[in-house]
Amino acid sequence: MNTITVKGVKENFEISRIAFGTGSALKELSKEEFFQLFDTFFAKGGTVLDTAPGYNRGKSEKYIGEWMAERGNRDKVIISTKACHTFEGEPSRLTLKDMLEDLELSLSQLQTDYIDLFWIHNDDVTKPVSEIIDAVNEVIKTGKVRAVGCSNWSIERIEAANNYAKEAGLYGFFANQIQWSLARVETDDYKKAFNALVMDDESYDWYVKNDVAVFAFSSVAQGFFSIAAKDGLEALPELTRQFFETPNNIKRLENVKAYMAKHHVPASVPVIGYITNNKLPGVALTSATNVDILNETMAAADVHLTEEEVDQLFNVD
Repeated sequence: MNTITVKGVKENFEISRIAFGTGSALKELSKEEFFQLFDTFFAKGGTVLDTAPGYNRGKSEKYIGEWMAERGNRDKVIISTKACHTFEGEPSRLTLKDMLEDLELSLSQLQTDYIDLFWIHNDDVTKPVSEIIDAVNEVIKTGKVRAVGCSNWSIERIEAANNYAKEAGLYGFFANQIQWSLARVETDDYKKAFNALVMDDESYDWYVKNDVAVFAFSSVAQGFFSIAAKDGLEALPELTRQFFETPNNIKRLENVKAYMAKHHVPASVPVIGYITNNKLPGVALTSATNVDILNETMAAADVHLTEEEVDQLFNVD
């Protein structure tokens, strides 16, 4: 499995560059099905389970905790969970009180005494970054988190937050969670539907320059490449076509199909490999509702693409 180094609070540590997401896609699954997916993911070399205290009304964290307890493998699992989430129109929850409440809820549901990757979700641009970073560092003082990142923060706010942290001798954000995939989002439809930030050229260049990692959600573009490569664009769900079916992405689909034919691999290999072999340090957040889909995803676990191959997949000129 390809790995990436996380800049931790006390020490750096290695994690897999594919993370298994436990969000709403799994809401209909039983505990036994969750366990089967976790077992498969770890058997294939994965180490990161991405979750949140509210995912599936707490079921996701609860099942992760029960699975770790049953398998006795907490020291081998990288728990990635979030705090401060709000829905559109709700007031922000970026206070120390909110962070600590969410942290303690996650610790309880997960049956653990520490979180490996703790994400501050949803920025509030009316709040000074100093106030937020000060609160984050109070959380760090509890000794219950190994690294702190942010989710859906703009590069301008991350830069301001990390600059403040550096000047004050505090810890900043090691990474950001945003939408990033080989299929570039070129309209506002995805942003509006998910209240999410997406990768663009300016952001990409900033992340590379500042060595800030990106945890890429919707890293396979809702199956755009795998479905279209197998059954054609007309087989794609309507919303996937709305979000991702653009002339440039159709050209990238041809790049993917050329790589598949040359190397005799499923679409997941070049699509996820684009993230996990990128010069921008990235982790591909993926999910699966059954073992067959997960096995196809994990076919990309050990793929090594050259910089030239990564560029060939993305370039459309």
